[in-house]
Amino acid sequence: MPRIFLLLPLIVPAALAASQDLETGVGHDTEAYGPVLPAIAELGVGPALSIDVVGDHVYSVGEGVLTIADIRDPGAPKVVGRLGNLGISRQIQVRDGIAYVASRGDGMFIVDVSDPSQPSLLSKYDTIEFATGLTIGGDIAFLACRLYGIELVDISDPRKPRHVGVARTGVSQSAVYSNGYLYVGVWAEMKVVVVDVRDPRSPVITDELSLDGYGDGVAVYEGRLYAATGQHSRAKPREKPGDPGFGAGHGLEVFSLSDPARPALISRTKFPTDHHTDSHLWTVRVANDHAFVADNYNGLFVLDVSDPSQPAFVGQHQLPYNPKRKGSYIISGLSLTNDHVIVTSPYVDGRVIAAPGFAKPIPDYAGDPPVVGPRVADRTTEHYRAYDLNGQVYSVAPDGDIAYVAAGQGGLHVVQVWPEFKRVRDFPTADRVLDVGLRDGYLFVAEGTRGLAIWKTADGGELTPVGRYPTPGEFARQVIVPQDSGYALLMVGPHSIHVVDVRNPASPKRVFREADQGILTGDNIAGGLFESRYAGVYWHKSGNLHKPTDRIRWYDLKEESGPRYVTETTLGRIKTANGVTVSGDQLLVVADGGYRLIDSRERRPMQSLPAIKIPGTRVIGKPTLDGDRLYISHRAGGEVYLIDIEEFETPRLVKSFVTAANPGRVVAHPHCLLIPGGYEGLLILDR
Repeated sequence: MPRIFLLLPLIVPAALAASQDLETGVGHDTEAYGPVLPAIAELGVGPALSIDVVGDHVYSVGEGVLTIADIRDPGAPKVVGRLGNLGISRQIQVRDGIAYVASRGDGMFIVDVSDPSQPSLLSKYDTIEFATGLTIGGDIAFLACRLYGIELVDISDPRKPRHVGVARTGVSQSAVYSNGYLYVGVWAEMKVVVVDVRDPRSPVITDELSLDGYGDGVAVYEGRLYAATGQHSRAKPREKPGDPGFGAGHGLEVFSLSDPARPALISRTKFPTDHHTDSHLWTVRVANDHAFVADNYNGLFVLDVSDPSQPAFVGQHQLPYNPKRKGSYIISGLSLTNDHVIVTSPYVDGRVIAAPGFAKPIPDYAGDPPVVGPRVADRTTEHYRAYDLNGQVYSVAPDGDIAYVAAGQGGLHVVQVWPEFKRVRDFPTADRVLDVGLRDGYLFVAEGTRGLAIWKTADGGELTPVGRYPTPGEFARQVIVPQDSGYALLMVGPHSIHVVDVRNPASPKRVFREADQGILTGDNIAGGLFESRYAGVYWHKSGNLHKPTDRIRWYDLKEESGPRYVTETTLGRIKTANGVTVSGDQLLVVADGGYRLIDSRERRPMQSLPAIKIPGTRVIGKPTLDGDRLYISHRAGGEVYLIDIEEFETPRLVKSFVTAANPGRVVAHPHCLLIPGGYEGLLILDR
């Protein structure tokens, strides 16, 4: 139950009372959560997920558009500038005339906003995974990249951002930097992770703070850490309405930063229970001894935190009624200016809410900036040699002692991998190179928003462009070109598989498409064909949202009438980091710390089948088979496993190690192993 306390009457200036009367939601119990704060103006920026207020301007992002509004008169905001094509924009922070935008699968955009009427793109950065949040500390942008944790990026030259390192925190949503430490709101693990980032190339986790709700927004103010929570609480059961923990995770938690490396809980305040599967956004900002929390459908809460051990509600606001949901629209982002709270929603226009005496501009508690040390480009570890290719290495396709490398924004590279490493040549591309596949003298390249590019190969690493299959409005992420097939299988965006006829490489054309069968998180298409005709694709969380069912869907590439879907195999629930590969006439699936073999006729849930496990080792990641060797790489966690499967039912771990970056699927070469190592480069392990 919320705390009950006496409220002072809210004093509203006469000029404010005379402003336009904007519709609000039904609101919560005013005795418990404070009076409803009035909205005095619509912001005019349209639907948006996040905002930042700097001086006289509001900077908002939503639906791929940065919109800048002048709020010198808060009752009459005026849009002064816009910039589009910024991807699936999620969070924004503005500093020193530059806006940094986290845009999920589109990475980070850096925009010059020194002239608010003419914003212009400075650069785009290829993040290690979906960028959901960001915070700035000195010359470092800390990007919350979901399952991959926090990516640290050097922004000392905003036109040329450079990868610095990774802090593996769990499913990071948002973060705040303060005086050498990073505080990360971590999603379903229900925690804040504390990271010492004074040496950005070697971040160190110093503590993990348990929350009584799913983690997201965090803020630092006057030596205290504030964490907004949501969804379910830790109480069990929490699976259905009426359960003690169901929807009970919404609230605000306050921690002392007397020891910044190990914060201590001061208080925990609860908001009304609420649960929805379509949106999960909780933001907190603190100024003038008041905490302002955007709690999704619950709306805005304002709390007096002058006594952090007993926060007191002093105001609230809900957006208008949403007939589709039969409740208020959500509030996703907020920022502050004098006497006003500015909020945004992904569904309706943002608005200006009066909070006289409460709201002030957000103070800067960044403190001392981290110091970035020098980077070693090519290096040798006890396990491998690493070679920098000026981008994020996603995949590699060997052709004898030459290999073709997909290096993200670094473009397409040709290298010699044996008997010694040499950089042969590189080919700049219009967008990120995310995957490469080789077949019959042609190189197939998944080139982001530019779709599928086809090149003719020649001796010495020469490449000649031949054809292109465009994917307008979406980006190509994975390409598989099975032998004995005239097709290329292309993963396009997070929800779509395309089968492209490439028998005439100069004129590729789509012959089959399937979409919305679940989520494609990356590297979901199995290499090779099952029974020489069926392609397998792993779709994550298909089916009912409350009881998700992962599946392998099978596609017949030898059907006379053309490719078609034929059947599916139920997997139950496996982690998105896991994957599949073809093993003769079966499919090898990594899950539950081991692996299983299944075929297309299997109808039993995968978890009911016996799992093969390595004694003393739980494996996770994407598999590669090479004779009597199984290689598994975990891109999010950095682990690589080399496993002897000569005795298939009793595998033996040969070697395992953790890379400094994000290893992709291992590729076997007669003399070495090739591992696409993300920003650590191309990794080579001698046999």
